[in-house]
Amino acid sequence: MIQCIKLLVRIEVIGGIEAFSVYNGRYTLYDMTKHILDYSRKRVLSPTNDVTGQSGVIDDYLGQSNSVSR
Repeated sequence: MIQCIKLLVRIEVIGGIEAFSVYNGRYTLYDMTKHILDYSRKRVLSPTNDVTGQSGVIDDYLGQSNSVSR
């Protein structure tokens, strides 16, 4: 379980901030984990902007929004 949590932390540090900025559910481990996983599942369907400005998006190899690759 600890390894799973560490993986989630690595994946969702920035996304988690975005996901929980609008969270109004219960503050339980189950509900919050479910929320961030659901949010991530939907978020991955859209390209992620490159905050460094070196390129337009960081995952352009996945194609357009809602593509089969995503």
